[in-house]
Amino acid sequence: MTKLSVIYYSATGHGTVMANRVAATAESAGAE
Repeated sequence: MTKLSVIYYSATGHGTVMANRVAATAESAGAE
């Protein structure tokens, strides 16, 4: 199993949305 860390900073909230999408995509591809 591949482990992935998504580290981000978001002052406006747009980075949070992008980080959540990256995490969801990685999880669907089998990452933990």
